[in-house]
Amino acid sequence: MQYGTLAAPPGSGHIGAPTFDTQRGVVYVPIEQSEPPRIWKVSRDLRTVGIVSMWGRSIGSPAPQRSKNPWLAFNPFDTLVYSSVFGSSDSAFQRVDHLWGYDRDSGRLVKEIPLPSGLHHVQGATFGGNDGRNLYIASDYEEASNGRKHVYAYDFSQPRDGVSPPYWGKIAIPDAGNEVECVVWAHLTWSDARDTHITVGILDDFEIDGENVYFRHFWVPSPERL
Repeated sequence: MQYGTLAAPPGSGHIGAPTFDTQRGVVYVPIEQSEPPRIWKVSRDLRTVGIVSMWGRSIGSPAPQRSKNPWLAFNPFDTLVYSSVFGSSDSAFQRVDHLWGYDRDSGRLVKEIPLPSGLHHVQGATFGGNDGRNLYIASDYEEASNGRKHVYAYDFSQPRDGVSPPYWGKIAIPDAGNEVECVVWAHLTWSDARDTHITVGILDDFEIDGENVYFRHFWVPSPERL
């Protein structure tokens, strides 16, 4: 296996959770802490193939996220790249109550999807299950009701501008105190356990000698029917 590095574009701020465009073979990397936020396009062989600014409904109008862009998720069905704000828990007005879908070429806002209820500390999202029509959102927010962080699942089989998607439910992550970084869809088989479909990246904040990244794998009930 070959490894390589690629320097971030000049003026880059925080790099968020990326997504993979299966149709073009391009990785979309979110760049925030600049206004407008940007989408950094990287090829399989680690070359920059483009940088796109994120706009509102028209080119030049401000993106609703302003400078925030903590994650991206490519939807292969409507070919839009979705994102949101982070959603600080310090204020109810800073929760994540909308997702925004952008054109991957122009960066123009195409769809605004309200969520059924607000989320906090959204770190990443991925499409998968039901032929890729489900959306799974990873939150680093520890709910007071059960002391867990969660992955939330939504039906994105018919994402319509201005319409909330059906909510499937949530998966509890038993790692209170550690940071939920991202979520990916991957159907994995195990010799001593049932198949898993959701993999969550965890940052261990309790490592003495440095930060340690590990993964938790979750079974999703009947993902092809969700």
